[in-house]
Amino acid sequence: MKTKNLKQLVALALLALMATAAQARSWRINHNTMQNPDFADINAAMASASVADGDTLYLDPGCSLTADQTISKQVTVVGCGYFRTDLAYPFASILGKLYITAPFAKVESAILNNVYIRAENVTVQRCYALDFYLADNSAPSANANIRQCYCRCIYGKGKSDALSAYCSIENCMILADGGNDGFYAVINLYYPTIRNCYIYENCQTTGYSNIYALTNLSYYTIVNCIILNGKKSSYILNGCSNAVTNAYNITSNTDGMSRTALFLWSEGNNDERYQLNETSPARGYAADGSDIGPFAGNYPYVLGGLPMGHPYYTKAQISPRSDDDKVKVSLQIKMQDE
Repeated sequence: MKTKNLKQLVALALLALMATAAQARSWRINHNTMQNPDFADINAAMASASVADGDTLYLDPGCSLTADQTISKQVTVVGCGYFRTDLAYPFASILGKLYITAPFAKVESAILNNVYIRAENVTVQRCYALDFYLADNSAPSANANIRQCYCRCIYGKGKSDALSAYCSIENCMILADGGNDGFYAVINLYYPTIRNCYIYENCQTTGYSNIYALTNLSYYTIVNCIILNGKKSSYILNGCSNAVTNAYNITSNTDGMSRTALFLWSEGNNDERYQLNETSPARGYAADGSDIGPFAGNYPYVLGGLPMGHPYYTKAQISPRSDDDKVKVSLQIKMQDE
């Protein structure tokens, strides 16, 4: 049996386990119609009368959606994680823009490009995204939850605009390392809660030398975060007013406090390197004596963003020859957080 066929078989077995665990109907999404998916993309699923609120759409391992996608129903879209090199399957991605227009929709464990949240009570968690745009196109996005994500920037509608109010940003890694492009890490939010995040601002352009890590926030809560500005240590908050809580945060620049002092900086790649080292000043820094940063708190960051509570396989073996025209396949399955 060819390796390609083995990957198809394993992917189908994995998705069958997921579908068994789901209470509502589950659907497979894959751009490769040779894999016999339920739908070729999210847009097709949204257009189908068979897909209802409460259903789950699973992006097949290796699925890559290049066109813009819109989630217009209250569904959950689940990918395969990102960054991990120890897994036997390829990841799934949405390379076009993602528009979320349904309240209470949820996206989990997917590789995303730009995400435009145009509905209230949307949750995006354990995703690798480029930028988030709240209340895009003047559509309300109040009570958005961005949790355990790895991204570059989060943009709101405005520091006094209720359209993007009361968003919750928790246990995220927000790395606005824009080089010469002048990206803001977090900007224009009204009543935001930012908790247990790592935020890094490192714009290098001369014209953008005054970019701050957090800009134009009002009635904000920032707790248990590590916030660094690669340009200047004093450039953390700008245009921010009426703090509800701003406590137990470590703020500095890379000169005042290097990343090697905080993290396992030289011992991993991508998200792995942001785990606290044994002597990190972020250890025990919270009010209750616990750690601060993405790997602490109520929603600890999960390396590689693997789907919560869903099975994934780590090893697949196939017999070299058939026995009575049957091929023996052995899968090693684990549950996320196991």
